[in-house]
Amino acid sequence: MKQSVGVPEAAAGLNDFATRWHWLPQRLILLRAALRTRPAFLIFCSLVGILLLDFSNKVAMMNQGDYPRTIGFMLGAPIDVVPYFGPGRPAFLWPYLPHSTNPFLENNSASVYFWLMSKLERLIELNFDLYLLAFFSKAVILICCLRAALSYDSRRLSMAARYLIFALFALAFFYSHNIAFLNSFYPEHAFVVGAAIILAGILESRRILRVALLSTGLLLSAASKPQFFYLPLLFLICFVAVSLLKRKRLDSVLLCTITVVQGVSLLPMLNATTKQVNYYHSLYFGSYKVLRPNELQSAGIPEGTLYCVGIDWWGWKMKGKGSIDIMAAPRPCPLPKDPFTLGEVLKPYLKNPFLLIRLARWSLPDHFTVHYFQLSPNSSYFRPSNGTAYRNGSILIAASNAREAVITRFWGLIVLVGILLAFLARSQTLEVRIFTLFLSLAVPTQIVICLLGEGVRDLSKHLAGAQLCLDLLSVICFVQVLNYLFRGLARARQSV
Repeated sequence: MKQSVGVPEAAAGLNDFATRWHWLPQRLILLRAALRTRPAFLIFCSLVGILLLDFSNKVAMMNQGDYPRTIGFMLGAPIDVVPYFGPGRPAFLWPYLPHSTNPFLENNSASVYFWLMSKLERLIELNFDLYLLAFFSKAVILICCLRAALSYDSRRLSMAARYLIFALFALAFFYSHNIAFLNSFYPEHAFVVGAAIILAGILESRRILRVALLSTGLLLSAASKPQFFYLPLLFLICFVAVSLLKRKRLDSVLLCTITVVQGVSLLPMLNATTKQVNYYHSLYFGSYKVLRPNELQSAGIPEGTLYCVGIDWWGWKMKGKGSIDIMAAPRPCPLPKDPFTLGEVLKPYLKNPFLLIRLARWSLPDHFTVHYFQLSPNSSYFRPSNGTAYRNGSILIAASNAREAVITRFWGLIVLVGILLAFLARSQTLEVRIFTLFLSLAVPTQIVICLLGEGVRDLSKHLAGAQLCLDLLSVICFVQVLNYLFRGLARARQSV
């Protein structure tokens, strides 16, 4: 029969353990001190960056047909996927055209960004390598995240907390639904890079560098696509409102610079070659679809085109009342002879003030998702880069799925918390307040602009900018909640 260990024997065993491992607490203290140094932090950021770069190479997007507007002036058909079908396997090696045309054809910053990168790639590559462009863009994002982590509330934040902040900001950009755009030629590629530069700029302490980064980031993001045209103005409003509330002197140089950026950002909207297609979808694939029968009769729809309600420009029709049940239209849709105008697009909303709310309530449950799709969820935008498997890129897809389950579900609450934090949180710096308010307002305004601009046609992908803003806003809100929690615990210890 086994004898139980007595108290003296147990005490002796503990003493023996303490004698053998007496060095452990000292080593832990030294390790903790080492991790709080900047070299250790930079090593951590480098390792995380290498992993994210590797994972992100495996996730790409299909070419819906928008590439010609960003690279059609300088690149021909890809040579690594032959024959090439846009919705099929993603391509990464593109030959240069013998004679490239003007990169300012569409007046979008994405085309100019790709053109400038091509000048660098020509020095080392015979053809344009999308992997190389993506690597450069991702490196810029990681550097911006590193700079943001080092600058975030630099007076009160410990080095240990910066590990978490860098990891959270990097994850926000490297979710599969965000980083996949960087393995593509979609205009959102430039938007994502610009958003990272804005993040670094808003937290920059040196004035000249802050103005340069903010203006560059806003220009790159706002001018990448017509739907982002108003973002510099929105930033100015947030900057002025928060500064006046805190009784801080306004930076006149920054105000003038961003005003110029706002003027340039209007060009993609004014010169877009797809304006008529967008106007058509805003009406027949948007507002007209949620009008009641009596409202449709009084809407002034041209004779013979009532059948077009619910049919897109290319002949795909919504079945029934849903926005994602799609079929081929039985017969072609006769388009109106006269071109559409902005007044026609706004007319239904002016006559029915709550029409936009009805359109949002009808469409957002299906389209406000990070699982971007074309027309219906069966046609996902995401593709494995090699055409077969995501491999370790599945980690980023799993992260997006987890994000969808939490952040997407509570996006309205997160936006509300962000607005409150911008005005009420005393522990936030002025710069963080401005950025928090900017992100909070960018999400709902993007929803409004996208619904007005093109109805529900590819709405989930059009809301990608809003989703990235929501990701960054979620990080700031989470950090602020942790800050309140630790401050509360510190006060509790002091009181005890």
